[in-house]
Amino acid sequence: MGEIIYNGFQVLLTSLYFINLFLFLKVRKNKNIEGLLQTFYLYPLVGALVSMLFWLRHFDLFPKDIFRIINQVSVLFHFSFLSFFIYKKVDRSKIYRFIAIVFFIIIIPFLYNDMFKGTFVSFAIANGFLFILCCFYFYNLFSSPPVLNLLQEPAFWICSGILLGSGLLIPFNAFNRQFLNLILNREIFYLLGVLAMLGYIVLHFFLIKSFLCTRQ
Repeated sequence: MGEIIYNGFQVLLTSLYFINLFLFLKVRKNKNIEGLLQTFYLYPLVGALVSMLFWLRHFDLFPKDIFRIINQVSVLFHFSFLSFFIYKKVDRSKIYRFIAIVFFIIIIPFLYNDMFKGTFVSFAIANGFLFILCCFYFYNLFSSPPVLNLLQEPAFWICSGILLGSGLLIPFNAFNRQFLNLILNREIFYLLGVLAMLGYIVLHFFLIKSFLCTRQ
């Protein structure tokens, strides 16, 4: 039963990747929106490709070791792409630039060093940093009265999705693969996998909302 639920959530997540890819491709050439949103289709594109490789691996049509490396390399893209998006949205003061650059320089080498160890530590660090960047974004946003209608701002919904999604992922990522392998009950293992996917599912629902804002 647990495996069926897990695969069902994986199908939902795969569908959301392709939905967001289709939606953001539609705004790729829209000159009325900012440049960052014109290239945002790259994020669901990578997710869709990795998700398709997941299903190929699931049916033993793709090598598991190669998929693991590709999946963990995608963590670097996930972290770098979303970090850059949030960084461009925070206050451009020197202190925030300094903090962002220092954190980025420290974390990227660690992610690269850790990605081949088969653990979730790099995931936890990447999502933890995204969570911190989102806190900077909302601090800047609400430290002075907003001049725009936030509910109509795509960036507001994207950063909200990243904040909630990364917040859901951090507790799961804190468990390394060796600990998960000690779980004898497979139902619990699949339940933890579902909880991990919820972070990405929440994020992609918020991305759909951000796209709808570009149509208004």
